[in-house]
Amino acid sequence: ILSMCEYATMLTCIVFTSYFLYFNIVKKTRKRKMVTFLF
Repeated sequence: ILSMCEYATMLTCIVFTSYFLYFNIVKKTRKRKMVTFLF
């Protein structure tokens, strides 16, 4: 049971970090697009 809990927490942590990184990349790309559009 403990190992399963550890696995679940690791999985959720990985998903959260990946989602956060993806969100940051999207924000960066949006900013770049806006900059290119302005200039």
